This record gives sequence, structure tokens and C-alpha cells, in this order.
Amino acid sequence: FDFRNQIFLTSLSFRYAKVIGPKAQAFYEDYFQMPFPLPKQDMIAIPSAFVGAMENWGLLTYGESVLLYDADVSSLDDRQTVVELVTHELAHQWFGNLVTMDWWSDLWLKEGFTSYIECLAAEHVDPSLERLEQFVTSALHTVMRLDALESSHPISVLVNHPDEIGELFDDISYKKGAAITRMLANFIGAKSFRNGLTHYLRIHQYGNAVQDDLWNALDRQADLDQVFLPTNVKTIMDTWTLKMGFPVVTVQRDYSSQNVTITQKRFLVRKSNSTTADPTVYLWWTPLTYTTDFRTIGSTWLAENQSSKNLTLEFEIRDDEWVIFNVNETGYYRVNYDARNWHLIAKQLMTNHTAISVINRAQIMNDALNLARAGLLVYEVPLNLTKYLEREEEFLPWEATLTALSYLDSMMKRTPGYGLLKNYVLKILSPLYDSLGFVSRSSDSHLTGKLRRKVVESCCSMGHKDCITKAIDSYHRWMSDPQNTT
Repeated sequence: FDFRNQIFLTSLSFRYAKVIGPKAQAFYEDYFQMPFPLPKQDMIAIPSAFVGAMENWGLLTYGESVLLYDADVSSLDDRQTVVELVTHELAHQWFGNLVTMDWWSDLWLKEGFTSYIECLAAEHVDPSLERLEQFVTSALHTVMRLDALESSHPISVLVNHPDEIGELFDDISYKKGAAITRMLANFIGAKSFRNGLTHYLRIHQYGNAVQDDLWNALDRQADLDQVFLPTNVKTIMDTWTLKMGFPVVTVQRDYSSQNVTITQKRFLVRKSNSTTADPTVYLWWTPLTYTTDFRTIGSTWLAENQSSKNLTLEFEIRDDEWVIFNVNETGYYRVNYDARNWHLIAKQLMTNHTAISVINRAQIMNDALNLARAGLLVYEVPLNLTKYLEREEEFLPWEATLTALSYLDSMMKRTPGYGLLKNYVLKILSPLYDSLGFVSRSSDSHLTGKLRRKVVESCCSMGHKDCITKAIDSYHRWMSDPQNTT
């Protein structure tokens, strides 16, 4: 299909969007195996107070701040925002416009799916952003903080009045919707997921749909591809869309055998003393994956009616080897272990942390610190895990750790022990600060640039003398010559 993707702007800062827009649209035409049905696609940047973007069919509108990018003055986040917004709004041309949700109760059907699919497109149009890898910290961990509260809400919510519609435009619809979509794509398989989406779009194009229509299309595809599932897609996914929250999966090993006991219960960062009865049974169809070496991966399920199960691992594991569940954190749940397995994981991180995938290193740190916050793990365990960070050079584990540590920072800030916390955080941060330096380099990757900003921000806030001195010097230089962006 020979489409035209036009961008009407008066500034040279449109060039980046002009490159990625047509590439993203071509990606979606290929991925969905459906051509864009209109003769052209326009993208317009609107000045003044308009912020964000809108997926008008064939005429995408953006605030100037989220479409214009100038490498000389724009930040790393500006560049990533342009990619995220362009890929998101273009995905809506299929999910939202070509097929529209039947009613606002299924808002997530377009926003959640699009928030995941946009990452696939972003990986295609600008792989240097590593957008799929960032999903874990930018979406999954972010929405888990909200969904771990008793005040959360299900993804699919009955809307009875127009005044209730605006309440649904939150991280639950977008980021939790994206997280469970990512989980679904992983347990059903990338090929079946893609072909199922194509079938869904073809049979519902120019019409409306509810979430059951999508589940039926994916069920059909799973049957065609002979994908084993313990039950149908609707039964599995209803537990994730009709219930709020998510589980913590606890793994208790029998070190004399290959057996483990697995339990699930709702993860709450804090339980209230409310006596209001909630009739919901907080158990889920939970897809479990596990590994001891990231080469061989086992899998099993916890059913909606199972609070626990005994499992014999699919491969041998010695009593001095660790096991990690939720490989690459594709599942929407936290994982806790018995004390010995936590110790084995910490030992591996100290010996050779690269034996554990980057995403799982981020998961381990985020899970452990949040489990301790919820009172499900003694703080000695996650703080012991942080010791390895003196050798960590990847963005995701640091992002996950520093975000989770912010709770301790806020709780201890006005206590006598705060100095000890600051000294310890600076101790593990200093090697990375010394390695990265204060000033960006032309050779930096996108994530290296984001990591430097995170480290500099943390070091300065914790009182690192060199960091503060350089920050003050940079500010004075900028004030004396505001036009100099170097």
C-alpha cells in the first residue's frame, strides 16, 4: 500500500518525527497484515496549551512539545516521548479507529493494547531506545505501585454515566492493560498473538468490539497453532481484567529433591483495618516460568482456584543452585522465595551478576524491596542484595532499585539513621558515578545517558560533593550564557 505520511510543520525540529512516522505506519501494516485504509496520514503539531496527542483518523494531532525534537536542545526523554507518542497514536489507527471498543468499560481494549504494541513499533523504528526492555520499569513496575493499593480498581469497569469516563484514563487502563497484554503475548506465543490480532481486526473492522471478541479470536488462533493452554483465553484473562490487584507468588524449595511448593495471594503494600467485606476471591490464572541458567526454561500454571500447589521442576537443580521464577518478568506478579534461595541469588549477583538477565536483575531488586515494604520479607534481604550494585552498569537494575529505595529515603529523611542510609547509597553509587562522569558523551547509548542522569540526580540529592560542585558550576555557566547548550 503506497501511503503518504505527511507532517505539516514550520520548524526543522520535525525531522525526527518525519522519519519515524512512516516507518511506524509501515510496521503496523506489516504486523497487523492489514493496510491502512485511508489515502493519507497527516501529523500536525499544535502550539499553545495543547499537550499530548489525539488519534483522529488520518489526522493525528500533537502538542508541539511531544512531536518536535532538536538534538541540540532536546533531552533524552524528549526523543523517547516523540517515539512513544507517534507509535502510540499510529497504533490507534487499527486499535481504536478501525475497530472501536463497544463502550467505555472496555477503554483498556484500545489503550492497554496500544501501550504494549507501541513498544514493538518503537523497537522497529529506533532500536537504540531499547523501548521493549524499558517497559519493565516504565510501565510494569510503575503500575504495580498503584495496583498494590486497596484503592485500585479492575481494568474493566462498568461505566454507567459520562461523568465516570474520565476516571478510567489512568495507569490501570494504560500500563496494567499493557502489562497483561505483554503477559498474554508471551504465554500464547508471538506468532499466535500476532495472527490472532489480525483475525480480530479483520472480522470487526469498521465496527465495535468487546474484550470477549478479542479473547475468542486469540482462542481460535491458539487452537489452530496447537498452543497448550490450561483453559481458554477468556477464562484466564478475565481473572486479570475483572479483578483489581495482582498476586505475590511464594516459592518454597525442598532442597533434598526437585520439589517446590508454590502459593499465591494478593499483594498489598499495606492492609487497612477496614471491616468492609470484599466478596472477590483474589486468585488468578497465573503463568509461571522458571530457570536456573536462563538457557532452559520451565513453565507451569497456578489456577484461579489454587492458592497453592506442589511442583516437581522439569530439570535437575542442585541444592547449591538458585532458581528464579518469572523469567524476564513477563508475568504480572511479584515473587518471594525461602531465605536460602534468596541467599543463593545474592551470592550469584556478587560472584557474576551477568549470569542473571538484566530484566530479572531489575525484577529481583524491585520485588525484594517492595516485599520488605509490605512486611513479607525482612529488610536485611534486599539490602544485602544491593551490595552487588557496586559492579552493576545497566540502567534497568539501577532504575528499579533507586525507585524502590525512594520509600526508605522518604521514611528515614527526618530520623537519626538517615545519614547511614545516605552514606551507604553513596558507597554503592560512587563507582558508577566515577565511571560515567558528570557530563554526557557523544558515544553514550540512550540508556547510558538515562543512567547517568539517574546517578547524577541521586548522588547530588545524597550530598555527593563532586556532583554538587559540578551541578553548581553548570548552572552558573548556563546563567552567564543561556544560549550555549553545550
